[in-house]
Order: sequence, then C-alpha cells, then structure tokens
Amino acid sequence: AGMRPVASPIAFGASQIPKHADLSASCGLPLGLLYTPGAALDPAPTTFSHPPIPCEACGGYANVYSEPDPQTGQWTCVFCGMHNAPSRCVPAAPHHATTTARYLLPFPPATPTPAPAAAAVHTVSPAPSAAPEASAATAPAEAQPQNMFYFFLVDENLIEPDTEELSKRLLAVVDKPEHRDTRIGIATFAKHVALYRLALAGVAAADVIPGDTSLQAGSFKAFTDSASLYIGSVREVKDNLACILRCVAQNAYPARGRKCGYTSCTPLSTRPRCLGVAVEVALMLISASRDLLHPERSPGAVELTPGCHVVVFTNGAPSHGPGSLAPSCVPGSPPVPLMHGAPPDHGVSHAAVEYFHKLALAALHTRTAVTVFCKGFQSFGVPELQHLTLVDGGLVLLARAFDDVFGANLACILSHGHQRQGKFSVRCTSGLQVSRIIGPAALTDTTADQQWVTGSVNGRVCYAVYLDVVNLIEEDHGQAYLQFVMRYPDIENKLLVTEVTTQRVPLTSNRDCFLRSVDVDVTGVLLVKRIVLKARKEPDKDFAPEIDAVVKEIASRCGEKKGSLYLLPDHLSPLPQILFLARRGPLLGRVLQHRDDIDFARTILLQAPPEASLRMIAPELLLAGVSQFEQLPPEDLAMQSSNVLFLDQETDIFVWVGADVAAAGAADRLVQACLALAAERSATRFPVPNVVVATEGLSDARWLWSRLIPSHKDSEAEQLWSFPALRSLPPKQRALLKAKFPRTDDPSFSQYYRWLFQ
Repeated sequence: AGMRPVASPIAFGASQIPKHADLSASCGLPLGLLYTPGAALDPAPTTFSHPPIPCEACGGYANVYSEPDPQTGQWTCVFCGMHNAPSRCVPAAPHHATTTARYLLPFPPATPTPAPAAAAVHTVSPAPSAAPEASAATAPAEAQPQNMFYFFLVDENLIEPDTEELSKRLLAVVDKPEHRDTRIGIATFAKHVALYRLALAGVAAADVIPGDTSLQAGSFKAFTDSASLYIGSVREVKDNLACILRCVAQNAYPARGRKCGYTSCTPLSTRPRCLGVAVEVALMLISASRDLLHPERSPGAVELTPGCHVVVFTNGAPSHGPGSLAPSCVPGSPPVPLMHGAPPDHGVSHAAVEYFHKLALAALHTRTAVTVFCKGFQSFGVPELQHLTLVDGGLVLLARAFDDVFGANLACILSHGHQRQGKFSVRCTSGLQVSRIIGPAALTDTTADQQWVTGSVNGRVCYAVYLDVVNLIEEDHGQAYLQFVMRYPDIENKLLVTEVTTQRVPLTSNRDCFLRSVDVDVTGVLLVKRIVLKARKEPDKDFAPEIDAVVKEIASRCGEKKGSLYLLPDHLSPLPQILFLARRGPLLGRVLQHRDDIDFARTILLQAPPEASLRMIAPELLLAGVSQFEQLPPEDLAMQSSNVLFLDQETDIFVWVGADVAAAGAADRLVQACLALAAERSATRFPVPNVVVATEGLSDARWLWSRLIPSHKDSEAEQLWSFPALRSLPPKQRALLKAKFPRTDDPSFSQYYRWLFQ
C-alpha cells in the first residue's frame, strides 16, 4: 500500500547480456538484476482465473514470446524449443518494443483471448481451503486478512515510563476497526515467561514457564490443549489486554528506586531476558491455535494458513536461556562503543546464531514472522537477532523511544505487515545460470529449477540476482530469456496467486554495445550489496580496500587512460562516485557508530528495492526553495548559510537550516516544506525514517556534514566542475564558505580518485 508503481518487478544491471563469459569478465562489472516480487505495477497486471500453461518438456510457462503457430495453435517454449500442443490461450505479440514480456495465460474455453496488458500476470487459483465461489479471479488487495494472529512479547526489564508509553501505542494500534477480528496473545519475559490468559476477563492471570531451557513438546502440551485461554479476537479481549498492560506497567522497573532486588542502576546487560524461550512459547501457541481453527487441515495446506507475526519489545540483548549472548557480545553499562574495524573483542556468538537460525526456520514452517523492537541506546546483539528475523520475513528495528516513529512502524506491521509466505523459482536460457541470490530467502531445491522460499511477499523486499554465462549462448534472433515465478496466497488467504514475469534480453558479442547498455544505478547497487553481504559475515574487517580494488578494476578495464588516470565513458562516470559514497558512508565507512546500527543499516540495504538501495548508498540532497526543490550533488559545498537543505538517506532524513536563514527568521516556511516532503516520503516506507532538523552551528548539524563529500578540499576548478551552483557565489563568499569547514582527514572524491592511481 502506498508504494510507487514500477513498470516491471525486474531491473537489469545491463539491457544486453554477453554471449560468452570472457566478455562479461573483461569489464569487471557484475551481470545481474534486482527482482522485487509483489511490487505495484503500472500498467497493472491482468488477472486470470486459470493457472499458467507449462511446457511439456521443461516446465517453463507460456508467454508472449512463445511464438504460437496461427494455423495449428502450437506454441514454442522459449527455453527448450519444444513445440507444445495447441491451447485456447494463444499468446499475442507485444505491441511495442520492451525487454519485459507480457504474459498470456489460459482462459476458460468459452472466453476469447485478449492481448496481454502488462509485463507481469497474476494467475489466481483457489487454495485447498477456499470455498468454491472463491475461485473467481481477483487481484491481491490491501484488506485485513482473515484469522490473522499477532503475539506480543514484552520485556519485563522495560522501565515504567516506557511500559506506559508502549501500552498506549499498542492499544491505539489494535483498537482500530480493521483489527477487531484479529486474534492476539501476549506474554512477558525476564528470567521466566509469563503467558497471560486473555480469555479471563477482568483479571491479569498468567502461567509462568521457566526460561532457562528450550521447551519440549510434551511439557507444553497442557498449554497447547487449552490454547483458547491465551488467545482471542481483539473485539473480545481488548479490555482485558488493557488490564494486563496496566498490570505490566505497574510492576515495571521504576525510573528510580528498587524492584525485586534490582535497582534502576543495574546494568541492562545483566538483567535476565529469556527472549528465545519466549519466542518458542509464541510459536507453539500459534501452531496449537491453528489446529483449533482448522482441525480438518491437511499437512500440505500449512503454507496456505493465515500468516502470523510475533512482535517483541525489549530494551536489551538476550541474556538468559537459549540464545543468550556472551558478555563479550553485550558490553556492560555504560555501553562500550563498538566501532566498525575495532579489535575483535565483540565477536558474534555462534551458539546464539545457530539457535536463532533454527528458531527462524521453525517460524518459517508455521508462516510466522518475528519482528524485534529494540528500544534505547544499549547493545542488543542485532547481528545475532537478525538470524531470528530475516528468513521468516521479520526485521530487527532500532527504536530510540516509543515515540511517533515507533508507533508508525508498529502500525505498518499490524496493518500491512501480514505475512504471505511465497516460493519463487528462476529459469534461464541455456548457457546462463543464477550464481547467487542476496535477500531474505531460503533455498529449498537444488535442481536446475531452483526453488526459494521467503516469508515476505509485500513489494518492499527485493532480491539481488547474480548471473553467470557458463557456456556460449547461441539463441535464435539473438535473445536470452529469464522467467521468475512467485507463488503466494492472497491477502484473504482464499486464493493462490501465481505471478509469472518473463524478461527477454538481447544478446551481444560486442564489448562497446554491452558497456553502453549498463544501468549505472542498478550496477552500483549490485556491487555494493555483494560487498555489504561480505561485511555482515566479517564485521571486524575493513572493506575499504575491496571497494578500492573494484573501482580500479572498473576504471582500468572500461576507461581510457589519460596521463596517470583512467577516464570512464560519460554514462559510466557516476559509478566510481557511487562506490566512493558507499565506502565512506554508514554501510562500509569507518564511522563512529555501534555495531548494532551498522548491522541494522546493512540488513535494510540487502533487502531494499532499487531506489531505496540507491538512496542508502548515495543520499539524495535537495535545496529547499520557495515553490520547489532543486537537486544538488551530495557535497558539503551545498552547506551555504543562506540555504535550507533536505538530505534523504532512506532510513534517515535530515533538514539542515543555514545560520543566515535562521537569523533572518525566514526558515519556517522552508522547514515546513521540508517536513511535508519528509512526511510524504515516510508514508510509503518501512521502516519509517527518523527525521532530524538541525541548524548550522549546533551539534546535530554534524549528521548531515558527515554524509556529504568534503569537496571544499578540492581546487577551485574541480569545485566548479563538480558543483556548478558555486558559480553564482562571488569569490569572497566562496573563500568564506571553504574556510568555515572543520579540518578533516577524509578525502574528497577527486582526491580519492587520484590517490587510487598514484
């Protein structure tokens, strides 16, 4: 909902594919694409009521490039060349040149076949549990799914003011008309898990479960047999939920004072949190509640049951029971700053990683996502917790407070975060194969037609797909084909949606033609995602040298040598700067931030769609004007005291007010325009970005300056070339502008590029 439509769910790094591997390798550029299943498409995909037609030989689906014989009706598979039996569904040729195929899928026999109208087609088939009348074709709609289940886990170590604010936000979100039939459950956790009986009205009664060891199915049977005591629809248990939350708040840690032998000064890292066992309790109860609702359900129908979400609210890292982190992974209080590139005294807990990964697979099996809200500025063990959330479609979110941003993120999870588990496969022309997929998916099949399962099909999750040319591609008409097939239940869980996207890409054996077809933005994202994935696996390694090597390789292989430097063709020239911004930014740069913040940003990037990924790598800088915004290069020369700037880095938005504008009292209207733009952009994003307004000269202003290229260090000629708007300033003002910046050892892009080839 609210996502901007795109023409195709696939964005290629190059609009042509090399015929042989040597051509691709000689350029130093990755061969790949970005695939965003479930994305809003314009034009909207045509919806049909029958499944797609598979090839009798290879299983590839019929599409508009299948070349049906007008006399016999036989269609030719674009992947194996097989001539298939006639079908009433006769594919039609596209009406205009396009690299994305528009699909023609079967219609009922009495229905004439129209020409396809979109690049992707949703084929809707009834799910096994659907009523007969539900087989009519319907496009996926944004409506609250039936029998959704949200289970809330609240950390008992939250202090009283935080618990009260959390209660207010949580009740405000669930007490909406669209959630009245949503089933919920709640438990708290510390050294034990307190599982509350929501069905008991007017009293906060809980069963206590030890949190020091994993649950055994037999020991939890008494709870699963009476699962109806612990869950209920919002309309039935809303009042009792409020009663329980009041009780939790009254028994929370006070802002000052003592509680149960602990004081408010007790380090958060030493307080017990059996988060792993709490999630186990939630998963077992979810499984039991499904058996109660669908006793006739067959094992094969598990993936078509309604998706569920476990939402955790905590203010510290797991420290008790399975999944607890070693002290070296969780600094004490006050928290020790853990910098990227620091000595490896905060290594990842491999035991916790293994445990959380197994727990995530169990959640994926029950189509349950786990999202963890980490409140405050402590160490949470985000790199370990991500293994609990990524595969099943959840996320670890850092919340500075239970404020409006937190409330918006929570509302997004409960309103649009319903889980639709999907399975997708990729089929390629012979000679071309998928070498790697980066994104929250698990490989389930190692055959040629590989299957990946994902817990999140919502148009906000993107997969980076890397291709290899393994054999000489010899295809008729000089074309290669790729086909993505994604299957997932619709939002009401009555229909099975099959989304088939076929892409036709020209082949080339000419190096110059291949280079001209390169999309710099997509290629930059593919390069950075590949390096960021390595950085997540080796958090203590400095990956700046790897970025440097990539830039040098691309420049030397694709550019023309001029003196000691290599000059790239105009359309490729932005690529080194994109990589440079990734090198010095929060994703890979040696910046002063906690390892949790670093891993959070990296995780968001690895699953972000193309435009969002590019903003995280190369932030968008806008100059606020009276009636419109003007885009500027992301350089510190834009920080003129007469400007109001808007910097968008996807997860953070910064509004910077120059000192002269602030002193003149003319900033209010421009700042309001910036905040309106921030609100407009935030409405379509998850997680919701933090918005910071800073005035020149104050400490918060450093956040914007640290994200801009320090081009004030360049020569005047270089400055005028990279930042043309500087020409409007008189020489005296230019000198004053350059003089106001603090000294920094960070190089400008021009200095960096010259340094590479010294």
